Amino acid sequence: MCAFAVPLNVDRQTAEVANHSVKAAIMKHWRTEIDLSASCALEPSDQLQPLPKNFTMVIKVFLASSSGSTAIKKKQQDVLGFLEALKIEYAQLDIASNEENRMWMRENVPGEKKPSGGIPLPPQIFNEDNYCGDYETFFDAKEDNSVYEFLGLNPPPGFKKMPYAEEEEQEGEVEEEYEQGEEDLMSEEEEELRQLEEEEEAQLSEEGEEAED
Repeated sequence: MCAFAVPLNVDRQTAEVANHSVKAAIMKHWRTEIDLSASCALEPSDQLQPLPKNFTMVIKVFLASSSGSTAIKKKQQDVLGFLEALKIEYAQLDIASNEENRMWMRENVPGEKKPSGGIPLPPQIFNEDNYCGDYETFFDAKEDNSVYEFLGLNPPPGFKKMPYAEEEEQEGEVEEEYEQGEEDLMSEEEEELRQLEEEEEAQLSEEGEEAED
């Protein structure tokens, strides 16, 4: 504790009173600083908390609810059904009734994944904002038993890939069925793409006419 100087002509009692007052003022100042520091400290609830262990990213599946293409409907159902079977949480984003969903999907599908017409067909799959792939890449991942890697998710505890020989046998059977069905559905996809392009052109034409008026 530091000493406090007092005038020589002040008696001892007065000096002690003065020193006591100064000490009290200093202690009050210290207590005020401590209170302010405590009030500025973050409460536990305000601090950044680590993500829970069971936290998973949201898988987004962009689809067309009112698509007239049997091929697209079948592929959409295949993706959703497989995700449900694995109990993977996902969100369906309709591009047929929501313009924002349609534009976001088109802007975020990488250029090399878009068809020659420039309009990617549903289903398109994302992990949050990260592009995973279209139906073909999803199908390949499913056949390779690597869907979790495809989706950017950690596989659940105890998950094991099937033995290579069994995997090869199943791949051959499913691939044959897939190729046969793909030939039948290719023309439907082309028709769907043509319709989407016509709708896009019609919308641009209407916007141009409104701008001229």
